[in-house]
Amino acid sequence: MGYHLYRLIFLIVATMLLFPSCRQETAAPPDNPALNLIPSDAVLILESDTLANFLGALNHAEPLSLLLPQAGELAGESLLRRAGVVSYHQTFRDSYQYLMILTTPDRDNPADYQRMVERLTGKTGRRTERKYSGEIIYRIDFERDAPISSLSLTILNRFLILSPSPILVENAIRLQAEPPLKERIPAIGKLTRLRDHSGGSRLLVNLESVPKLVGSWLTSKSDQSLRRFNRYGEWAGLDLTYTSQSVVLNGPALPGDTVNSYLNIFTRQKPVMMTTARNLPIGTAAFLSVGIDQPETYLKLLSDCLGGRSTGVERQRVIARNEKQTSMRFVEDWKEIGFNELTLAWIPADSAGPDQPVVVVAARNRSKLFSLLEKWNSKAEISHPQIDTSLCQAECQPMAIERLPLMLGGGWFDQVQGSWYAISDNLLILADNPQLIDQFIRHRNENRVLITDPLFLVMSERFPSRSNLTGYVVPSRVRKMVKEMLKPELVRWLDMNPELFENIGAISFQANSRDGSVNHDLAL
Repeated sequence: MGYHLYRLIFLIVATMLLFPSCRQETAAPPDNPALNLIPSDAVLILESDTLANFLGALNHAEPLSLLLPQAGELAGESLLRRAGVVSYHQTFRDSYQYLMILTTPDRDNPADYQRMVERLTGKTGRRTERKYSGEIIYRIDFERDAPISSLSLTILNRFLILSPSPILVENAIRLQAEPPLKERIPAIGKLTRLRDHSGGSRLLVNLESVPKLVGSWLTSKSDQSLRRFNRYGEWAGLDLTYTSQSVVLNGPALPGDTVNSYLNIFTRQKPVMMTTARNLPIGTAAFLSVGIDQPETYLKLLSDCLGGRSTGVERQRVIARNEKQTSMRFVEDWKEIGFNELTLAWIPADSAGPDQPVVVVAARNRSKLFSLLEKWNSKAEISHPQIDTSLCQAECQPMAIERLPLMLGGGWFDQVQGSWYAISDNLLILADNPQLIDQFIRHRNENRVLITDPLFLVMSERFPSRSNLTGYVVPSRVRKMVKEMLKPELVRWLDMNPELFENIGAISFQANSRDGSVNHDLAL
């Protein structure tokens, strides 16, 4: 991951320094013509009206400054003030490459590009050329230990097209005669119309393809878990803004024209006031909260989203089994309970042990929650391993309902079986170990909760108080968890760059439904 990011930034810098005619900073037009040369299979597209500003912001944003220590020096180059588009594409099974398209008023000499890259890398290269569809494609091959092995480039009208992959350059040439990108991918046209300004830097994200990209970084077991969530939405368009202490991505995401989209659930749900996070124990490593305006609609749309996939089939079997064993009316009962928030959190188990997951359900009707739990428990035969609960201050009880987190939230929440539960005010706390529930309630009673954490306060103040989805991660606390998920080569890179987890104090996320789309905010 780090190696690929360095290569991307190197390509941006290497290309931009080769435009001697560029002396004035110009704003990109509202409809960026460089986008029209991007192939439709892009996973990510970064467009910027001036990459000098992008690099300057990267340098001043402390969370990301480690990724390119030379960003400040490079951002001072007037030659970098040029509009550009960088896209990311899958070229083989687990291989991805970049395509860069930059505006250029002149037909520059390819030898200048070769000399510049040789100067930056200290490695010599050999340039060859060939004709493709009437255009000349230049290829520069560098020495074996250079940061990049080869570059292919062509100058097409007023664009420089460059990539390590010659196939991507060829594809861009062919797209001269094709419809513009917003017609080939209507979602991008819609995202552009939803944007309230032009210029700056924007990241377009193919939400259907990103899980596969991230999966290429993960072990096979972690990849299988991630692919459960490969129908989050269609495309997102996120504007990038920076301060010295943070990087923020903000913009709409489209659910797509399918009930199988997770975001489709929230286009019909109003954002709600979510309060569970502030009650989590201080030191919580990460959490994800789902806000639920209409429980009945939410549960039915969740079933549509999961559909006939393995998680959906398994969930329906669990629901049917629980309804038979406890006389529960799943949708009707949880509608009466009025559950309005569902949270998966990794909390400190004790002073030395690793963080453990719990699920917390917030209910509007606390008395109904009590009475239904009592009814379900009286109907079911509960069998759990013998666990000593004598040290628990909370009144932990075995849960009659099997895998309640899966039923209420889908596959991601199935990380907690919910074998034990306790009720604290309007919160139903579910865990697979009663001591973890006791730890949760003890922190809450002693006011050692997340809302008292200064870092969490800073991050939470960035976003509206109402939302459909809210997430929070402290990278330094999930370091071990992340490394267990990654492939060995990425673990080695992280071991060589331990400051990365420390430089990023926290990552927060929020999503709010708005006019058929779901607006996203991501800050780090």
